[in-house]
Amino acid sequence: VLSYANRSHTYSTGGVYTITIVGDTIAGFQFNNGGDKAKLLDVTNWGNLDITTNRAFYGCSNFDFTATDAPTISTTDMSYSFAGNISLTDPDFSSWDMSLVHSTYFMFQGDSLFNTHSMENWDTPNFSDMGFMFYLAVVFNGRLTNWSTPNNTSLRATWKQAYRFNQPIAQLGAGNVTTLQEGLSNATDFNQPLPSLSNITILFKALENSDAFDQNMGDYDINQVSNFNSFMSSATGLSTANYDATLIGWDAQGSMAFSGTVNFGGSKYTSGGAAEAARTSLISKWGGIIDGGPA
Repeated sequence: VLSYANRSHTYSTGGVYTITIVGDTIAGFQFNNGGDKAKLLDVTNWGNLDITTNRAFYGCSNFDFTATDAPTISTTDMSYSFAGNISLTDPDFSSWDMSLVHSTYFMFQGDSLFNTHSMENWDTPNFSDMGFMFYLAVVFNGRLTNWSTPNNTSLRATWKQAYRFNQPIAQLGAGNVTTLQEGLSNATDFNQPLPSLSNITILFKALENSDAFDQNMGDYDINQVSNFNSFMSSATGLSTANYDATLIGWDAQGSMAFSGTVNFGGSKYTSGGAAEAARTSLISKWGGIIDGGPA
């Protein structure tokens, strides 16, 4: 195997140049937020590139590829692969084979112009950590409808500050997800059913400032949740009907693992009936509730 690592090109005048890399297999490409990261503008054809590491295009702030073919993805770790790519807009990921990938941790973090539906049909059976995947991808609203992630354990801050995101994600909760910590914090347009909470233990700031969220959560199994701190702090969108149903459904689950105050933002309950009774009962189990009071 020949290695041509760290080769450089020197040009007599400044400008935009097209570089062609030829080989049966081109492996180990990695900017890792260093070197000439800002000089990469486009990839028009992936050819025989084999992405064998994480952080391949991390920090390439002027990069927005136009290639419609796909590289080989032999790495299991795609963490930080396109993080900090603030010029990335609507690239074509439709033919990328992601079936070997486990980690997408911070994969598109900070990509403030990124918005594509081309990932909709990714094969994702081995995704195990989606934490921070779209964190600060502030206009991202791409469809993930056909993703199935039975091995995923983390949705921590996955859409945190992805303000425009409002796509179905219920199918991402199967299997072993244990944390939705800050998962949709400041996702201010989000209003979809949550993934199954049956194995989740951490809901810290899960829906903080998620003002559009208005779903009945009463059917979710939450008695095993041990961290509910600031759950819906400052969120204002939950209707009285859905808040009532949530209180009644959760109280019916019996004893709770959490001890502390659960914050439901500005949510208001119906006084003098089953919802208020359930709220009073939950306060005795948890220790306290912050909300908007009676409707």
